Amino acid sequence: RDGCVLRDGEIRHYGWEIIADEPRRVYVSSRDWGLSWKKVVVFNDDELGAMVQSPYSGDFLTICNITKQALALPSLHAAGKQGPALIRSAQGPGGCEKSVEFLDFPDFRFFRQPQPLQHRQRWLCVGATTGKDGAQWATALLSDDDGKTWRRRIIEPNVSCDKLIYPDRGLRWNNYCCEPTVVELRDGALLMAVRTSFNCHYLYRSSDGGDSWTGPEPMPHFHATNTMPTFLRLHDGRILFFWNNTQALPKDDPDTMPELNDGERRGRWETVFTNRDAIHAAISDDDGKSWRGFRELYLNSVRNQVDFRSLGNDALHEHDKSVHQSQALELPNGKVLIALGQNPAARRLL
Repeated sequence: RDGCVLRDGEIRHYGWEIIADEPRRVYVSSRDWGLSWKKVVVFNDDELGAMVQSPYSGDFLTICNITKQALALPSLHAAGKQGPALIRSAQGPGGCEKSVEFLDFPDFRFFRQPQPLQHRQRWLCVGATTGKDGAQWATALLSDDDGKTWRRRIIEPNVSCDKLIYPDRGLRWNNYCCEPTVVELRDGALLMAVRTSFNCHYLYRSSDGGDSWTGPEPMPHFHATNTMPTFLRLHDGRILFFWNNTQALPKDDPDTMPELNDGERRGRWETVFTNRDAIHAAISDDDGKSWRGFRELYLNSVRNQVDFRSLGNDALHEHDKSVHQSQALELPNGKVLIALGQNPAARRLL
């Protein structure tokens, strides 16, 4: 969610690095549609980061989660405020003038950038509502006044993986429904794909701009477990779908492995090391009724590293060496830019 395009065509992708033993916000910038890049260290702590331009007002908007750990807008957290907030700026990501409105949904997490719909004047932001027990429900936030006010639609029924799945002998990490992605179809209907703990992604559909949803329905051709899907609507109407066409290795009975910690016994960290090493793409020219391609885009260059700590990563990045978690932008001349990967050793812009 950290990539964006500015008014003058500059592409930025925000992130952070450890510089002089301190985390600093940085971004990479391209002015030739991704052919070359330069890194910029951000010294303005209130740099707004990636935003989306409104087709209605021309302002730039984003919803970001302001927390103690976040590097964005630390002055707001210092004032005792935290949680999801709507940031608006007429200047864009690098601007200093901004307005901030905290949203009344503190349990709204793992959300994408808001997206403006084409068939009605409405903003849509999808993510997950997280319960105290860790359960997650796919969720849509909707705004009909260019981001001034928002309402929430929690999407049910949920998809819960709370039983053994053959040939597993231990429980998988139960993600329920999280990291949803939405594409607007030619007739204005919405198609949402979600990450689950089963062997494929699942779909929800809305015919009223996100106020109500039907589903879930399995996507049996898109094999995946606990990884993030991404839709991209191209200007010619076709839809690209990015996903990890891989599945986790069968899980052993954790009672036979006393060395595992509680998280590993629940399947959490074992799963992310066995099913995230290849990212794929398929394309549809009939609004998702059929798909072709199913091509491998990238294979993780560090997938065979025995001890991942030897790559010099900080503790925050020890657990996941994956090439899932993607964001895509359409470029001129039939090109697409995709950012992928969840670890410095595996991240790529392609």
